[in-house]
This record gives sequence, structure tokens and C-alpha cells, in this order.
Amino acid sequence: MEMAYIQAENLKHKRTFTKTLIVLAPFVTALMNFFAPLWFQLNSYNWWYILLYPGFLTLTCALIEQRDNGKLKYRAVASLPVSQNKVWKAKIGVAGIYSCVGNFIFLALNLLGGFAILVINEIPLTIGIWQAAAGTACIVIASLWEVPLCLWLSKKVGIFVTVILNTGLGSVLGIFTATTSLWMICRIAGCRIL
Repeated sequence: MEMAYIQAENLKHKRTFTKTLIVLAPFVTALMNFFAPLWFQLNSYNWWYILLYPGFLTLTCALIEQRDNGKLKYRAVASLPVSQNKVWKAKIGVAGIYSCVGNFIFLALNLLGGFAILVINEIPLTIGIWQAAAGTACIVIASLWEVPLCLWLSKKVGIFVTVILNTGLGSVLGIFTATTSLWMICRIAGCRIL
């Protein structure tokens, strides 16, 4: 029965910016780093994990949540004979799936870009296939806890504040505490630090 909820939630986002964002965010990351071929793969992971992926994850969650919470304020869903708890879990599931798909696209673009640079510029891959796959899997696993938090924040305070809190504050705190004794506290709290 839960699969039906996930399928219904996924259908809500057909032909929306949410689905476009799944491809757009990894593509922008690869495009940004293609102009520095020597460090293409390393820079891709740095930009992805520090800034673009948190923004992608936050926007994806916020857009998923705002689909029902927009003008109708959940009235369309509340009037249906469905479990609201299962609807919420379906939102979490769909956001998690979109996150995994976005990371898989990022991985594919990172490896394809690395191979293209190897062929064009004869610069060897700096990250192997298994290292890239393991690193991407770590990014997904380490960030899945943010999905329900971002959905909840978006419901309570809106998209703008959620993006500022999750992307901005997480990245800024992570960067500024990386060389201090507060690094571990920031890391435990979920800030993104390389």
C-alpha cells in the first residue's frame, strides 16, 4: 500500500521544476568544473557536497512539500480517505529517491567528464570508479537524515528560510569551523565539511 502512496506523490511532480532540478543541479556542477580539467573530479565533489547538493536537496524537499501546502494548505489531501502519516512518509520517500537519482546522475557526469578529460587532454582520472561510487554513496547516506528535516522546515517556515538555514548556514558554519576545535560539533550537527 505504501508503494501506491509513493507513486501518487511522484505523479504530483510530473512535468515540474522538481524533476528538472534532479538533472539540472548535477549538470551545472559538471559544467562549472569542466573549465578546470586538471582538477575536474575533485572540484566537482567539492562544489557538489559543499554548495550545490545541499541547495538541490533543500529545494527538492521544499518543492515537494509546497506542492500540497501551496494555496490549498493540504485541504486537497486532507479531504481524501488516505492516511496523512503515509502521505508524509511518501513525501520523505520521494525526496529520498530524487536525492539518490540526482547523486547517481552526478556520479555518471563526474565519471564521464573525467573520461572525456582523459581522452581530450590526456589528464588521468584523479578519482577511480569505485572511489567515486563509494564517495557518492557516502554523500547519499550521510544526507538522508536531512530529508524529513527540510520537509518539516519548509512546512513550518517556508522555502526561503529553509534554503537559508540548510544551505547557507550549513555551508558557512562548515567552512569556518573546519580548522577549529568546533569542527566535530559542527560535523555532528550535520554541517557539510570536507
